[in-house]
Amino acid sequence: MLPRNTVTAPADYDFNPDVYVERAGDQLVLKKCPHCGKTHYHGIGYIAKDDPNPYPDRPFGHRLAHCATAALPKALQRQSLGYVLVLRAPAKSL
Repeated sequence: MLPRNTVTAPADYDFNPDVYVERAGDQLVLKKCPHCGKTHYHGIGYIAKDDPNPYPDRPFGHRLAHCATAALPKALQRQSLGYVLVLRAPAKSL
């Protein structure tokens, strides 16, 4: 995440990075947005009801970021921001 007073994004800034999310019912939760640092919730889309985690550690699809403009550094305002959701595999029991 860039400092809030940044005026231009670095040339290598990733506007659409892969991010890990967790499932919460019929939502995917991104605990810390790479653009604004806040928590975002996204719909889960179609998943077989009998499979609680069908795509562990695989891309789950691109989503647009839900960042409020005021929460973003100036360099990221008016940019097309998003990320590729990767559903985190549940921890294995010992």
